[in-house]
Amino acid sequence: MSAKDAVIEFVKSLPDAASVPDVIGALRDKFGADDGEELSREEWEAAWADEINQRVADAEAGRTVPIPGDVVMARMREKYG
Repeated sequence: MSAKDAVIEFVKSLPDAASVPDVIGALRDKFGADDGEELSREEWEAAWADEINQRVADAEAGRTVPIPGDVVMARMREKYG
């Protein structure tokens, strides 16, 4: 499995409600320095592009319910200050 495929598989396993900082932290924990292999910028961008496209497709198909931006920002301020 390529690094890109591993990232995509891991991100898909996270809860839909995971915030971006939570996802980034989980990805760093999973694929960071622990195994000595870091993802290249291109691999990160490709993985995030795939994830974003999938999330948009899910929202457009009604498989998920988007959270309004002001609600997300309020939650971020509450959690991170």
